[in-house]
Amino acid sequence: GSTSEALHRLLQVLFFEAHVTRQRRIEDRQLDEAALSLESPSELAALRKSALATTTFEPYEGVVRLGHYVDVTGGANQGRRGVVKGFGETDTIPTRRKRTCRIKLVDGGLCDVEQQLVRSSGGDETQFLLYAMGVNSDAVREACMRLSHETRLALSEARRRVLRDELPLLSLLQTE
Repeated sequence: GSTSEALHRLLQVLFFEAHVTRQRRIEDRQLDEAALSLESPSELAALRKSALATTTFEPYEGVVRLGHYVDVTGGANQGRRGVVKGFGETDTIPTRRKRTCRIKLVDGGLCDVEQQLVRSSGGDETQFLLYAMGVNSDAVREACMRLSHETRLALSEARRRVLRDELPLLSLLQTE
């Protein structure tokens, strides 16, 4: 019936998202994200954008690396976030060279920032997004309450089957 079709679509999106983010373990909140992706992709995009922009970084004491998702903590770009695309040095005073990070900002712009003014999330943007969406899972769950009855039934059925271990998730995608 229509619930099994909705369940099938939900699981397809779930597995695609898990593949793209290289997740081997699928968490309950990812079912919610898959459901939103199916029925309200613009709302999911807005939730992800907000999570990337506002979620506090966990303490990371390591070296800032190429590809890290970072937060600018000072200077003209303070409070902006982006991805490290390269490194360089400033030469304002010949005896005081400072290492800089070239950052592709979330809004698409590029900036060079002294490395000491950059706080790293410790991973790339996808890794931070996974963390941030986990922190913001209540907002995603709340958004799912506004989904259609059919999609909420499919979501409930997926949770029920996984919880009871009645059927491996992959077998739900087999054609009948």
